Order: sequence, then structure tokens, then C-alpha cells
Amino acid sequence: MKQVCRMILHLLLLSVFYFIGVTLQAWLSIPLPGSLIGMLLLFICLMSGVIPVRMVDQGAAFLLKHLSLLFIPIIAGIVTFPILFTQSGLLLILITMFSTLMIIVLSGLISQYLALKQERNSP
Repeated sequence: MKQVCRMILHLLLLSVFYFIGVTLQAWLSIPLPGSLIGMLLLFICLMSGVIPVRMVDQGAAFLLKHLSLLFIPIIAGIVTFPILFTQSGLLLILITMFSTLMIIVLSGLISQYLALKQERNSP
């Protein structure tokens, strides 16, 4: 029971950052999605130590575990609007492939940098 309550609190904290990002985006008319703004704010808070990782780790792990379920609305949208793919399908596929490649490369470079930095700092 304690684990369930802890996970709910983690999910609530993650949701708070999402809603803060959405609200900031609406108020300031920032040309970025509110969810991304919230994620950046969470990242800044985690990196600065304002929020310890232990306050979101179980909730984040739960969301990652069920990530495929979060894509169901996207797939439903694709099925609902097939004209989008008949007009711009190849371009969307190329953009998706390029962005995926960029994410893989940048994630690898950042991971290597952090591992090297941690190796240098360890006794």
C-alpha cells in the first residue's frame, strides 16, 4: 500500500510540472509545447537538486513501463485521418527517421560524456 501511495505522489508531481508547463506556454505564448516546457522545468529542478530524483523515480518508471499505451491516441489519429499520410506520408516518415536518429546519436554522446565525467570524478 505504501508503494502505491508513493507512486501516486510521484505521478502527481510529474503532472504538476506538466500543468505548469502548459500554463506557462498559454500565458507567455511560447512557441514550444507545454509538455516540453514542463519537462525542461523538471529537468532543471532535478539537476539543481531542488527536487531529488527519489521523488519522481517510481512514477517515471511506471510511465516508461506503460509507454506504448500512451501512443494509442496517436495511432487512432493516424487511422482517423488517412488523407494526411496520402499527401505527406513520405515527408513524415523521413522527418521521423531523422529525428529518431538524432535522438539516438545525442543520447549516446551525452551518455558517454556523463560516464567519462563520472569516471574522472570517482576515487
